[in-house]
Amino acid sequence: MAESKCPAPGCGGTDFEAKTKSLPSGVAIALIQCAKCGTVVGAMEYESILPIVQRIEKKVNSLR
Repeated sequence: MAESKCPAPGCGGTDFEAKTKSLPSGVAIALIQCAKCGTVVGAMEYESILPIVQRIEKKVNSLR
């Protein structure tokens, strides 16, 4: 199996980490980045967005 490597020119790091970042909207995301140089190679939801949507739905329904 091939080993994943950082795509940044000259880095070649092979270890990656998830760093949590809060967006201005209050939603947290996990940035997947090279542990050596910090180049971001992906992003994913820190937690499922479903509970947030359900809370909004409940608030909207209570206004009816």
